[in-house]
Parts: sequence; structure tokens; C-alpha cells
Amino acid sequence: MSLRVAVIGAGPAGGLIAGLLAREGHRVTLGDRRDRTAMEANEDRSIQLSVSPRGMGALSAAGLDDSMKTRSIPLAGRVFHRPDSSLLSLLPTDPSWKNFSTDRGELTGTILDWAAAASGLELRLGWQCIDLVRRARQLVWRDPDGALKTEAFDLVIGADGAASTVRASLVRSPTIDFAKRISPWGYAELKMQPQAGPEGAPTAPFAPDAIHIWPRGEFFMVAFPAGDQSYRATLVMRHSHLGALRNDGETQAYLGRALPDVVDTLADPAVELNPDRLIPIPIVRCGRWDDGGFTVILGDAAHATAPFMGQGVNIALEDAARLAGHLRGIARADDLGPALEAFSAERVPEGIACCDLSESAANLLLNLPPDDTDPDAGPLNRLNFKGAGYSEVAPLMLPGWQPQVYADTFPSLHRGPLPVDPSRLTEISVAEGDTVIAVDDPSEALFILRQGQLRVDLPQESLRLTAPAIVGEMGWFGSRRRTAAVVAETPCKLDRLAFADLEALCRENPAGALPLVRQIS
Repeated sequence: MSLRVAVIGAGPAGGLIAGLLAREGHRVTLGDRRDRTAMEANEDRSIQLSVSPRGMGALSAAGLDDSMKTRSIPLAGRVFHRPDSSLLSLLPTDPSWKNFSTDRGELTGTILDWAAAASGLELRLGWQCIDLVRRARQLVWRDPDGALKTEAFDLVIGADGAASTVRASLVRSPTIDFAKRISPWGYAELKMQPQAGPEGAPTAPFAPDAIHIWPRGEFFMVAFPAGDQSYRATLVMRHSHLGALRNDGETQAYLGRALPDVVDTLADPAVELNPDRLIPIPIVRCGRWDDGGFTVILGDAAHATAPFMGQGVNIALEDAARLAGHLRGIARADDLGPALEAFSAERVPEGIACCDLSESAANLLLNLPPDDTDPDAGPLNRLNFKGAGYSEVAPLMLPGWQPQVYADTFPSLHRGPLPVDPSRLTEISVAEGDTVIAVDDPSEALFILRQGQLRVDLPQESLRLTAPAIVGEMGWFGSRRRTAAVVAETPCKLDRLAFADLEALCRENPAGALPLVRQIS
């Protein structure tokens, strides 16, 4: 017997899991709303991908690692560009420690061709997943002609990106935590042109075997070599910062002064150093990736990360390889539940840790590392070359880290115990269904959730908070009246900290209050 499987999303992770399952003898339908041209053109995305040994290890399950290495550019290390154009090179002492600069379209196309060659795999490009009817184990498609069609499957795998339709169906369950937001950081893409070399032959504008980084305090830029001797760069800046520059008409001059060694490599500096807008970066965290037997998600559908560590494609490929391992030997739909639950339990902490580490990397890239930095140390080397898991590295980089869906997403969450004198706290117990905060209540205190689960009803959405968490702190930053309701979904134990006591602590012991204020803000 074999399973009837639908994989939604034919990007690298979707293509890999589809091909692996088809080669296990399952009947697989791989669908994507885009056609082949749109997929390989990357739509509006031209950035290179950094495929690490983690990603290559996942590709080895398909026998594609050696092929992709020959199509990619090996990267020996990192080169930091100082404002005066001098360089700081961090090259590992182990020459085998290499990432690979890979064209996104070429990686997608290579995996897709390999998957499509498997017997038992049907490729449907231009087919859009509209919805899932989970109780009936059915999927609703819109075909290329616009007609709706319903089809039965044993398993639906969502690899359909940050705006996943499969995930939207999955998180309708009130027991699955999910959070999506747009990062305060955005990015613009630049292309550094090849330069004229000996006898007119094109050469790369910078050393072609390294990742190049320009830390500039208020923004940073990262560039990867491409196969045509150009460099593809990603300029990362806060949306608010670009808005202020554009309002003053200063964008091109500001970036030109900050990137003097880049200006002459651009085809049109007046355009590339004067972006109208930054491309938004969605951040997705999901507390469970399966529904217990019919649906499972992976890749950006489960954990869309900021690109600041270059981990998105690597963890997505690893998701696919790990899911194939959990499904090996399963031939009946009735046996899917335990395998999907085990996969979800294994990968959820990894996905959340990858999101948290990637966001924290933005602040690290704003500044130059010390000149005496050990090139063999650091979290990226642990992840890329030493086989460490994301959830293993996160506590080392983020003290008190826990795999929380809403961490850094909803401002009332913190990681770890709140540093405050217990004598200033008032213990409160509430029953399921009780209101902790009502809309238009006066803003007089924040609440520390020690046990239980709360629901926060915002004007446009609801969020679920699980202990430990802080709620109601926004009133301290200027809101005289509450703008959201907070209701206990389970019996809860909370500590109430009055804003008057918080302000007294700040006055009496500023140094002691600083860690508290940092966690709240």
C-alpha cells in the first residue's frame, strides 16, 4: 500500500519532500500556484542563497549535494568592510568549513527536475491550493483555467511559504499557537557589477570566495558572489530609518558616504542607492506543525525567519529530510498521527530558535566584530559546521531563552523571571473565563502570568499567551486607557505590579530597574 500525498509549494523544501516520498513509493501530487518561469525567475527576489553543510546534508538524501556544490561558489569565510574601506577578514582555520553561494532559481530548478523524474509524482504548476476540508481529508484546488476542484488525499504537506494556505487551515484549531508579524527591518537588493580585468575579462568587484559585510551602525549590507562575476547584495535597514532619510531627500547621499567602495560597482547608483521602499520581512512562528493525522507544514510555512543568518533555506531543507525520515515505512493513513506528532515535537523548538537567533543577528551585524575575534568561534560556526541544533545554540546566545511562539512578537512576553522585589507584587488567582483586563479600563498596572493561559483580544486579532508572560505593560508607555481585553482561557495565577511601584523602583534604584525595563520594553 502507499499514501496519496499532496505537497503544496514547489520551492526547494516542497520539491525535496515530494521527491523523497515519491521515491518511497507514494503517489505524490506536487502543486504550486506559479508556473515554471515565475518560480525560476524568483518573481521579485534575486538574492543569492547561502547553503551551509546543514542544507547540503539534507540535499544528500536526494543525492543532489555534489551536483549543487559544482553549481555554487564555495565561501571560505567572511570579510568585513570598515567605513574607510579597509578590510577585516575572518577565515576559519579548517579549510573544509565552507558555505556555498547558490542561485535561488538554480537550486529550485535542480530539485524540481529531480523530483519530477520520480515515478508516481505528478507536477501541477499553476494550480493553487484554496482550502482544506480536514474532516473529509480533501483539498480544494483552483486549476490554471480558474475552475475549482476538490480532491481526496491521505496527507497534505504545506511548504507554501510565509503566507501559507495550508497553515491558515491548520491554525483554525484553538489549540495551536501561531504568530505572524512584519519585522521592523526591511531590505533592498543591489547588484554589484563585474569589473574589467586583464585583457577586458570580467572579474568580481571583491574577493569572490567570501561573504562580504558592511556594518554601519544604523544599517548593514551583506553580499554574496554570483556566477556571472557580480555580487548580489542585501541592504538591511529599519523601515522608519529609510522613511526619515527619504523625507529629507538624503537617501542616496547618506548611503554613498557610508558605502564608498560600493558606489562605483553599481550600474545606476542614483536608483540603487535611493530605494522607494524596503521589502518587508515576515516573521512566522507556529507552536505545532501538524493536526494529528492529515496536515503538516514545514519551511517558511512553519517558521519564516529573518534572513540575517542565512538559515532559512537550510532549516527548510532539513525539515523536508527529517519529515521523510519520520514517514519512512508508513503505508496507511491511520498510521500517520504518531509520525506527524513526533516530527512536530522535534522541529518546533528548532523553528522557533532559528527565528529568534536570526532576528537577534541583525543587532550583531550593525557593528564590526573586534579585531581579535576568533574566526572558528561563534554561533554560525556551531550551526553550520559543528552540527549544533538551533535550540541548542539559542540559550547560549539569548540568556533565558525558551521556545515561545509569541516571544519578540507580542511586546508583553519575556524570557525568564522578572527581576522585581516580590514585596511589590500582589498575587491574583483567576478562574477560566474571568476578565483580567477590560477595554477602556484605566491603565494602572501590569500583570505577570505565572501559571495558565490568557487570550488577548486586539482590535484586529486575538493572541494566546502561555506562562511565563507579561501583559498590560503598554499602559506604562502612555496609554491611559486599555485598548485590548485580556481573558483567562484556563485557571491562572498572576502577579500584579502597579505602575506607581514600578516608577518608584526606577527612581530609587535605576541600575536595579534597568533589567526590568529592558524586559518590559
